[in-house]
Amino acid sequence: MNGKSGQAIAEFVVAIVAVVIIIAALVQFGLIGARHTKVLQEARKRAGEHALQPIIGGPAPEYIQAWNEGPDDSNYSSDDFFTEGNVFNFQVAMVNAARPQDILEYAPNNMISTLYFFPYEILDGLQNGKYEENQDILPVMKEMVFGIDTLPVKADVWMVSMGDIY
Repeated sequence: MNGKSGQAIAEFVVAIVAVVIIIAALVQFGLIGARHTKVLQEARKRAGEHALQPIIGGPAPEYIQAWNEGPDDSNYSSDDFFTEGNVFNFQVAMVNAARPQDILEYAPNNMISTLYFFPYEILDGLQNGKYEENQDILPVMKEMVFGIDTLPVKADVWMVSMGDIY
């Protein structure tokens, strides 16, 4: 065996390892995506069940004024946190900016105009559904990339209450 065939075998092994890692990554992200879809469907189902119940008051939505990166300096990761807003900031930033008085002229009884005149109306009109599951990490991905056994997949869904419609 000469040096060139040994080099070719080494290059082939390196290429195979790289291809296996890429395929494992694609499979892992596919599994995470499928789990996220399942979790989101369950959260929507729960929010939908709550939305069909008679309105008796529920958890009020948390108003987010700003989203802040956590210690890992990565956007939208699990260590991020938000600065809490309030209904009046929402009123000024969103509702008033939509010019509800003008909308009212063209579309009576629209939600934006209702929120302008009755800012707490939104609190009675939303229902929440939450769900969480863990996705197992493939052994090759656990060793080479993630360093964890499972990845939590969460969903938090708000839906408009329809309890008084039916």
